[in-house]
Amino acid sequence: MKKLIYTIALLAIFLFGCKKSSQQDLPLLDAANFNTTIDGEPVALYTLNSGNGLVMQVTNYGGRIVSLWTPDKNGDYEDVVF
Repeated sequence: MKKLIYTIALLAIFLFGCKKSSQQDLPLLDAANFNTTIDGEPVALYTLNSGNGLVMQVTNYGGRIVSLWTPDKNGDYEDVVF
């Protein structure tokens, strides 16, 4: 019986301790603002999400990174592109 209690307690610690941080609603740039042409070439905005919570927005016009959101140690997101 004691073994069962320890097993359940250990399982509960793993379940509650390994929760995945939820991604907040980030104020991402609107892709419609980038739907234009420059010198006859179409410009678009792409949003890339990693499995670790990193969110990057990049244009196809020179591969410019316009937004890079990353969580800090508390799980709060911040745009680190200057």
